[in-house]
Amino acid sequence: MIMYRNRSLAILLAAAVLIAAVGYLALRPTYTEGVVDHKAITGTRDSTSHTIATITDTGINVKDPELAEDLKTSTTVNDPLAHRLDSMYDEINYIVSVRTSEGTTAYFVTREDYSADVGDTIRFEILRFKTTTIRIKGTPN
Repeated sequence: MIMYRNRSLAILLAAAVLIAAVGYLALRPTYTEGVVDHKAITGTRDSTSHTIATITDTGINVKDPELAEDLKTSTTVNDPLAHRLDSMYDEINYIVSVRTSEGTTAYFVTREDYSADVGDTIRFEILRFKTTTIRIKGTPN
């Protein structure tokens, strides 16, 4: 009876270690590197999505005439501009498209990460359970 109990305990312990290892591998952060290809700001108003501005290597294209003066020369969004955007739209999305060896993919980012410039080489983490969202971790070493 004691041998059976020890064997059951060993099997349970081995299963727990295996589940923990698989969980760690599945949930660990994924880091990669790429070049910022282009950026965009979109907003939702009255359940309709609007492109507010796009930034490429050829320049800034502001689609919302009300924001043309605020966005025509800046590739970042400071606090006053963020408050203005928030007052005009129900939701604001900052998007950075990154070119890697696998192709170019658009990702949602925070306003702070949106400050990466087109042409910058970045190192970023793809957030688990949010495959279209990244967090920029700096530049490659």
